[in-house]
Amino acid sequence: MRKSARAVVVSATLFGASTAGCFALFGLDGYGPPAVDVEEDAALDAGDASAPEARADAPVDAGGSAKVVFVTSGRFNGAFGGLDGADERCQESAERAGYVERTFKAWLSDANASPSARFARFGADAGPPIVLADGRLVAEGFAELAESGPRVPIQLTELRTSVNDDGSGPSCAGVGLVWSNTRPDGSARGTSSCNGWTSVEAVGRLGSSSSVQDGRWTDECLSSCSQEARLYCFEQ
Repeated sequence: MRKSARAVVVSATLFGASTAGCFALFGLDGYGPPAVDVEEDAALDAGDASAPEARADAPVDAGGSAKVVFVTSGRFNGAFGGLDGADERCQESAERAGYVERTFKAWLSDANASPSARFARFGADAGPPIVLADGRLVAEGFAELAESGPRVPIQLTELRTSVNDDGSGPSCAGVGLVWSNTRPDGSARGTSSCNGWTSVEAVGRLGSSSSVQDGRWTDECLSSCSQEARLYCFEQ
């Protein structure tokens, strides 16, 4: 993997520093993804199940104990085989992007389970820090994410491309909408889960990936399950 000269600015708390402020890393092996320009795969964006080849320039750990979150480059209707099917889509997306031997799960709830119960180390007050694939800090942990929302939009895909949501409001017609049915604290929002994420003949609750510092990132609006939307995938 080639070294990069770009700076990835992350919160000092990612590296255990006690002083306030931010640090910049310049081309250190093992920290941050390489600086490359990629185009979002059109088949994935259209919800095509065909998988591109694994990337040779895959992102690596953002540093320390930080965990990555991404929004899928692919979009899906609400019938993807329940929570297990959503987790499989997150894992497949992650592995195609080069996150090998790392586990990802979908930020998604049905009537029986939610991230607060399904995710590892969910309730930790002090982390692990949550970062985008380019190292930007989303939250110091799930406690901050639940209380304040993400510091930056969760709009970077596993391929490190942006979904480019215009953030125009709760119209349920934006390109950055994400299946959720989940409150900011990780509990189930209600029963709007496309019949357990198995049917297009129902309604599902969505979040908006353009939202920051509020709960709309995971709780925006309702839509027909025949609509295509993305998934949030959190590293465990």
